Amino acid sequence: MKMKKTTIFFLTCIFIFLLPENVLAASPLYIWPTESHSLSRNFNEHSKKAIDISVSSGELVYASRSGKVINVFTGCNNHSGIKNGTCEKRGLCNPSSASYNSSGFCNSGFGNGLIIKHDDGTYAHYAHMSTVHVSEGQTVKQGDVVGTSGDSGNCNGPCLHFELRSKNVSAYKGTPIDPLTVFNNEPSISVLTKDAKSISEDSATLYGSVSATGINVTEVGMYFGKSESNLAKLGSDTVNTYSTNMWYNTTKYGKILEPGSTYYYRAYAIAGGKTYYGSIKTFSTLPGANTVSGSIGLSQSALTIQDNVCCSLTATVSPAGQKVTWKSSDSSVATVKDGMVSGVRAGTATITASMTYNGVTYSA
Repeated sequence: MKMKKTTIFFLTCIFIFLLPENVLAASPLYIWPTESHSLSRNFNEHSKKAIDISVSSGELVYASRSGKVINVFTGCNNHSGIKNGTCEKRGLCNPSSASYNSSGFCNSGFGNGLIIKHDDGTYAHYAHMSTVHVSEGQTVKQGDVVGTSGDSGNCNGPCLHFELRSKNVSAYKGTPIDPLTVFNNEPSISVLTKDAKSISEDSATLYGSVSATGINVTEVGMYFGKSESNLAKLGSDTVNTYSTNMWYNTTKYGKILEPGSTYYYRAYAIAGGKTYYGSIKTFSTLPGANTVSGSIGLSQSALTIQDNVCCSLTATVSPAGQKVTWKSSDSSVATVKDGMVSGVRAGTATITASMTYNGVTYSA
């Protein structure tokens, strides 16, 4: 299978490099199917809502976009306007097309040609060709040579009938598209980082979306972190689509957030091996209980114990219900259990009540 080629010349010593035209950083959505960009009939003038490109007979015809050849029409002599004779005398006519229309033109006026269903679902019709170099069911890439131009079928001299139709169940039922509006347009991709939702003390759901024209998105995901300059991938999904929404819950992906803290995130998508990013957005978790300080207090600041008689201390804590731990600085002088203090011998000891709340220890 041949490729559309570019020839580069150097003056001092001639070298010929053959480079496929579709080796580009980003391939256009559709390219001109011929070297000529001159029209003999434009989209609005054409009864089929197509364009006729002015060419000389025998010029190379290229696939405007990658796709699959779904129809091939052959068997027509390369002469314009021949009406006499039968299909058998001219050659094999494609059975899916009538041999002649009412005017007697080969293949219902289509002549030699083909129809390609593109990878985005659109259809391209190539008619009035001299030769067809591909077969039904064959996959072609943008820029591949599919045949040569001519004047077969119903046309007034050499031209390439190029007809583009929108995605549909049939190559003939889609909405006609003016090829001049799509030739050489670059693929585009838009990634949006959307507002976080379901924000609580320790979790949030991060949202985004992606839409692409002319190129498939193969991966989407979300980056996340506590600093704009230090974001790590939170989660990702493998896809094969032109557009999708995305959402990632921080808890589901193993991130327990801190109440009252600020976080940053951004959506991303990969298409054609390149990563595209949305803007960086931020959110803050709800304050939560840990923004309230704990406290502990004792019912007395001093005790005098005589004759080893036990005395009781009461600890008051906030928030209520926290576990209290008791300790004596010198258990040879006094001991303590659950606030009950017992003297052992004469001396001085410090009794401490402690509690830990949200990682902070409070003592009295």
